[in-house]
Amino acid sequence: MAYEVIFSDEAKLDIKETRDFYAVVSSNLLLKFDTELIETVERIELNPEHFQQHYHNIKIVHTKKFPFGIHYLVEDNTVYIQRFLHQKRFYK
Repeated sequence: MAYEVIFSDEAKLDIKETRDFYAVVSSNLLLKFDTELIETVERIELNPEHFQQHYHNIKIVHTKKFPFGIHYLVEDNTVYIQRFLHQKRFYK
């Protein structure tokens, strides 16, 4: 059973900023990033309970090749993606 996936405004902004960065570096790199992002979201969508809970019911799935983590909550049949964060960056 696939879950419905909803992105927060913050997650959408995180993804847009990351895509903008990779677009400047290389269109080929942007394509690879987009593909990996889609594959990671699909993994979450198919089995969101598979991944370990980290804090305040938030689960984190890391992309395989890029240094990002997708932070999300699961409620009923819906996955709420809260943030898309770089693993080495400091956030307040």
